[in-house]
Formats: sequence, C-alpha cells, structure tokens
Amino acid sequence: MTEKDLIEAISIATFKNVTKMVIRDFKGKELPNELFNMEKIEELYIVNSPIQEISSKIENMQRLKMLVLQETKISHLPENLYLLSNLIRLDLRDNPILEISNNILKLSFLKRLDIGNTNITILPNNLENLPNLVFLDLYNLHLLHIPQKLFYKQNLTILIHKELLKFCPESVQANMIIL
Repeated sequence: MTEKDLIEAISIATFKNVTKMVIRDFKGKELPNELFNMEKIEELYIVNSPIQEISSKIENMQRLKMLVLQETKISHLPENLYLLSNLIRLDLRDNPILEISNNILKLSFLKRLDIGNTNITILPNNLENLPNLVFLDLYNLHLLHIPQKLFYKQNLTILIHKELLKFCPESVQANMIIL
C-alpha cells in the first residue's frame, strides 16, 4: 500500500465515519497526518509496516479503544499516547520498542497489554496498579526483573517464557501461561 492509497482510504473512511481501520503492509516509514484527524476511530491496527514512529497527534483519537502496532520499526512511543483515556488494549508485539513510560498508569481502562517480543528490559513501575489489567504478554522478553506485586494482582493472566520463571513465586504460577 502506498501513501497515496492510504490517504485516499483515510479520506473515504473519515467521510463515512469509520470506527475501525486496519493498515497492513503499508510501505511508508511514517503515517500520513490525515490518519490522526480520524476522531471517530475506535480500533486502529497497523501491521507489518516499516513505520518508525507514531505521531504525537495520536492524542486526537480520543475514542480509540484498541491500538495494535505489530511488526513495525517503532522503537519509541510518544507521551501523548498515554492520554488516550479510553484505551482498553495496547498491542506492541514484535517491535524494537525499548521502554514503556510510567505514564501507562494513566490508561486506567487498559485491560490487555501485549509487549512480547520487544526490546523492553524493564517494566514500568507499579504496573499492577492498572485497575482493569487482566492480561499481560511478557513472552520472549529479556527482563532484568519482574516486580513481585505484579504476580499477586487479582484476575491477571501473564503470558511468560519459561526462562522468566526465575522471577515468579511458585505459588502464583497457576495464573500464568508458560511457553
């Protein structure tokens, strides 16, 4: 998909009040600014694209509930992303992302966080304080440590690689999916 094709699709989608958009195999290194003017969008999937960053204009998408950024070249998230107060799913799998800001705690409705197969080595402080978090994908991460409080968060299922079990108390391994 070329940038011209994407801008045309965005124009049509904006006119028709589309709430879900899937961008797959987009060849550009950055997304067109027009995308971030889609204020009614609730689900945005960007998959298998060489984009390197997400614009800080993402904060315009206040209705966004699901943001899936898989298999991109994104290594840094804009702080404005953490202002998306309606976000319930954030999927960052298979990206060279280095860190998640402690501002993730502003996403109080977040239920699912997928950060497996990224370059994250340190989890945000107090991640267990996300009140609605029920699924956390830590698969294939090279974490330096996992806060113990995270393992005791009620109703939280953690996807974890067997090599990270060294951080996990045996008494809570029943709440985990171990690969």
